Amino acid sequence: MAICSKIAAALLAVVLVDTVHAQSSEFPFTSPQWTLLFRQRTNRYTGGAFWPNRNRFRLNADDPSNALYSIMDTLEAYRSTTGSQAGKFVFKLVYPGMCERSVPRGSVCSQRDGVNVVHNIWSQTSNPYTDWANRVLGYTPLDVNYMGTGNNVFTGIVRAASQSTLFDCNGNHGNWFYSLGAVNAWGGATEFPAMVGPGSQGQTFMSSQVELYVWGQPAYPPVSPSWSLVFRQSTGAGFQGWPADATGGRTGSDLLSSTPTTAAIFSNLSSVDAYPGTTSAGGHVYKIMYPGMCTFTPSPACDDNRNYVIFTQTSSLTAPVPATGYASIDIGAYTGLPLGSTADPVLQGLGNISTVSPNAALEITAGQPAYSIGRIAQTAGCDTCLPGPLFNGQLLSPTVELYVFLPHRGAQCNFATQYAQQASDGSWSCSYLTNCTLGSTYQSVAPTELRDRQCSPTTVCDTAGEYEAAAPTLVDDRQCLGTRTCLPTEFQRIAPTATTDRVCNAQPVCTPPLQYEAAPGTPTTSRVCVRLSSCDEQDAIVTPTATTDRICSDCLPDTQVLVTDATTMARTCVAAAICPASQYQAVPALNSNNTICLPRTTVCPSGQYMASPSTATSDAICVPVRMCSVGLEVETQAPTVSTDRVCGDACPACTGTGQLMQSSTCTAGAGRTCVSSTAAGGAGTGEAPQIAADGNDVVIQAGSGGGVKMFGADVGQWLLSAQSEMTLLRQQVLDIRTQMATTSAQKDQVIAALQNRVEKLELNNAQLRHQLP
Repeated sequence: MAICSKIAAALLAVVLVDTVHAQSSEFPFTSPQWTLLFRQRTNRYTGGAFWPNRNRFRLNADDPSNALYSIMDTLEAYRSTTGSQAGKFVFKLVYPGMCERSVPRGSVCSQRDGVNVVHNIWSQTSNPYTDWANRVLGYTPLDVNYMGTGNNVFTGIVRAASQSTLFDCNGNHGNWFYSLGAVNAWGGATEFPAMVGPGSQGQTFMSSQVELYVWGQPAYPPVSPSWSLVFRQSTGAGFQGWPADATGGRTGSDLLSSTPTTAAIFSNLSSVDAYPGTTSAGGHVYKIMYPGMCTFTPSPACDDNRNYVIFTQTSSLTAPVPATGYASIDIGAYTGLPLGSTADPVLQGLGNISTVSPNAALEITAGQPAYSIGRIAQTAGCDTCLPGPLFNGQLLSPTVELYVFLPHRGAQCNFATQYAQQASDGSWSCSYLTNCTLGSTYQSVAPTELRDRQCSPTTVCDTAGEYEAAAPTLVDDRQCLGTRTCLPTEFQRIAPTATTDRVCNAQPVCTPPLQYEAAPGTPTTSRVCVRLSSCDEQDAIVTPTATTDRICSDCLPDTQVLVTDATTMARTCVAAAICPASQYQAVPALNSNNTICLPRTTVCPSGQYMASPSTATSDAICVPVRMCSVGLEVETQAPTVSTDRVCGDACPACTGTGQLMQSSTCTAGAGRTCVSSTAAGGAGTGEAPQIAADGNDVVIQAGSGGGVKMFGADVGQWLLSAQSEMTLLRQQVLDIRTQMATTSAQKDQVIAALQNRVEKLELNNAQLRHQLP
């Protein structure tokens, strides 16, 4: 159906110019929400001109005041997302200066907000830049003042069939009223076809100026701080391929750089999924830029350095799947289709399909180099080339960059200290991050670019059963751990503090028969294990227990004796033997040797008296009775069983040198017969006199010349008795040495006692001998 159809014209009533449609309250004429898309001033005005050609849809894009201006290639970015016309474009077509030129003046004008204008306001769904089907879809008049008639009925803007203009309302018809982008004058004039008045014979108008506006601001303007670089590959210093994994496909690792805009390869693709999608379908909006492309491979599509495409898709760039949820937003002429084609653009989003084609990290379809991101293989014949978009063939660029649109970054917050907040009207502003207080609060939720830091009170440890294992920081809570409870087999070596745990050590285990428990373990003290004492062989032993030591002790001398149990080998002290009344203790008990008892002497032998009676520890002492010296002494008191004989001087002794007694009898005062020793034993022989028994007498023989009988039988008898006793005592010593099962020390004691008696007898004998001449 032709856009300016006769059927549509028949349905339109003939109305006056100012009553065709009232002003829309939702889209007021003078609102700042209108954005200039297109302007043309012909050469009727200074600096004006006709449009260069029908392939220039973008012209002087960086100069909205220029007589020839067009950013029609960005139209898709202005599709409404809210309000009564959501999903559609709301246009305003204006003919500046038309009111002043009309005759009568002002007859074609409408007054809007106190301004006289010639205009139409309407909405439509179809995009006249991308839709080559010469059709308008979804047309809705909002404030239309020039509706036209016949073949020139106004129902929106489409690509023109006429070769004289870029856009008009006539579609397939050759007329080109409501012209936008006239390349030549109408009928040889310096003007182009403008609006058509209402009625069956609607008046046609010419104009030398026209402006087309679209309602709203672009949701995704090509130049905005909201664009964040997430990928870059450049061949400025020669081709550097994107890293490939072992299968030839792309690597999943990001390649971060501190200077991404100058790095040869850079990637932060994985960061994109951390931000919420910005489209109604939940997708992210991407912009592929090709810096240097328009110089590298010039083309009409590069009007005013148009070197980017903007699109959206719902699938993740890092997911190993082809792109889904694609929609173009601002791809300009880089559709990849011939001019006039009604097919879908070649660009259908970027997919991570490296398992299908190892040529690039992201591609639109396997094997299609155009629009690809992260080239692994070099472009044939060019070491500084990367595939760009399509426009009548493959364009090449030395650099490819990929951006994601993050609306909050448009607020240009310092995210080190701020975060971005969106107001109810959709605008973004910066707010300062909440600061936590060290020791009191900590960062429980980390801030993001879109969220404030959340601070929570630090945990307070329960001193009754917890300790501070880790002190709080600005980003971490205090860590409290329960204090350790020692096991029954442990003891507390170190008590817990506010910042340290209880230290428990294992209670020592005493190991019999080597140790005993000297001190029991408690919950806070260690068990004390001590090595058992070692006893000498002569020590008595008290058997140790689990908690007592072995006790070693010497038996009490004289009263105790050490006894060893043959079965248990236990050694104990028992009472030593007590000598009966008929015996005396010859050797006291010592260690394992019991008391030695010997018979008491009750009657001394003949010729002796008891100088000392026996005691419990000693025998009686028998001493030979004293013999009075013949001729010198006389008995003054007779001996008894317990007393010695007492002798007194009887007569003077021989005093001459070398004299011997001659007489064997002496009476008091009667003198003594003395003879020289020479006469008695041989002069000068020097031999010692010898004593011998001769019957009942004792013979003293001096020298070798014979002897002299000097004493009677009583002296001889005493000497023989003493000799006999000494022989008996010596025999007792020998018997004791043979019979006693005692230690050497004990034998020596016994022998010493007997030997003492022998020595006393020998002393007495010596004394007697000393008295002999």
